[in-house]
Amino acid sequence: MPAIPLRRDQPSVYLDASHLNAAYNAIEGRLSDRDLDAGLALVRLIGAVARDANLVLSCFHLVEFAQFVPPDGADNATREYLDRQCSWLESLDHVFVRASTALEAHEWRNLLLRLAGADHLAVEPFTASIVIAFGERWAPADLADALQEGSTINAVVDQLTRRRGERPERDFMLDSIRALQDDRARVHEDGRSGELRAVLAAKHELGLLEIVRHTHAALVEERHEGYLRGLASLTSPRAILNPAAEVQERALAVWRETPGELRLFDLRRRFFRGLELATTQTVPASRRARERYESAAIDLAHAQAGTHCDIFTCDRHFARLTAGARESWGRKPAISGSLSAVVAELDAQYRSARRNAAREEQVR
Repeated sequence: MPAIPLRRDQPSVYLDASHLNAAYNAIEGRLSDRDLDAGLALVRLIGAVARDANLVLSCFHLVEFAQFVPPDGADNATREYLDRQCSWLESLDHVFVRASTALEAHEWRNLLLRLAGADHLAVEPFTASIVIAFGERWAPADLADALQEGSTINAVVDQLTRRRGERPERDFMLDSIRALQDDRARVHEDGRSGELRAVLAAKHELGLLEIVRHTHAALVEERHEGYLRGLASLTSPRAILNPAAEVQERALAVWRETPGELRLFDLRRRFFRGLELATTQTVPASRRARERYESAAIDLAHAQAGTHCDIFTCDRHFARLTAGARESWGRKPAISGSLSAVVAELDAQYRSARRNAAREEQVR
């Protein structure tokens, strides 16, 4: 079944890949006796979300599924199991969320247009097109090859399995921990954390300015009429002398005062702050670091994809690293914990969101 357009009057639910896996393991009877009842309840709940609301998938779900199978394992039992799991997902109504790279680009573009007083379109996170969902992660021609027979999830996961590289996102996490440790070595000898946090904050602001400059240059290069007219209408002395500098300072002010307006960037900042606190005694090359943090990059990608969703689940470790992020945007907190705890809270949040949707419909 192809993806469907977003049901705009109903809540959107983004489940971690591990929870989708748990549900399908329950269908095949692969869960332990302790978790089987919760798994079957999750299957029913996923079915209800797909039927009545919005079950949201992203390219990162499919990337993660593809990592379960060796590139040459097209005929082995794991590949066959994954085919069945993908077919199950394909049978459910689902909505795709756009790639986080595209969402973040839209966030920044809209911010600059707004700061210049120009018209702008709201970010549209959701799509019924798997091509749009993959965005910049995959060349359109390659994606077209995967979809030439008309299937979607199975075909894409199969292609991802065959073309998978060295999983650079895992190296990225270990490199990030190494960078944090290098910063500690330079500014943390006296055991105080304030100096290190100041260094990290400065790095994030430099990253912000780089993005702002790139977005500004792109709008100027395309000769965006509203943006250029808006810049010309700014009246402060700095704006008259250097409109780009004025936009940069205004963007920094938004970031400092209301970071939730830049959700994806804010989430990344919170994640690395949590990582800094959690890895004080971590050796980047250690087995413990690899086991605990290698998958954190894909967890962050899932969380960014889920920023615009009403309900989001993740593992306990990632929830601790980013505690409070979703609440700062007015969302319900991320759901994590044991499978039974996840299912209970997911059911509670979903019922609440459905009641709110019904009340809003009555008002309209």
